[in-house]
Amino acid sequence: MTCTSRYDGCNTCSVVDGKLQSCTELACFTHNREKCLKNEFMYLKTTHELVIKNVVQKYLAAQPVEQRIQATKALIQKVADKKAEIQYTLAVSLFVV
Repeated sequence: MTCTSRYDGCNTCSVVDGKLQSCTELACFTHNREKCLKNEFMYLKTTHELVIKNVVQKYLAAQPVEQRIQATKALIQKVADKKAEIQYTLAVSLFVV
């Protein structure tokens, strides 16, 4: 996860490549605790991701036009179910001694 907006205790700044960029210029007499305001997941495009993307595109293209929306919803649900299963497995593994 990468912070893309940061509060420096006084001003709000955009963050690019881990470095503070443009910031508001408020005059602050006290400084609060710094914190990240917005995190974004950064995804690397791996060969596997590109293969999956191509397979999904071919699968959807093979569906009749009137069924593509339903096929897309079904794929999204399968991905969500798998993600929940993985998250559950990870959570359980944290508590296993």
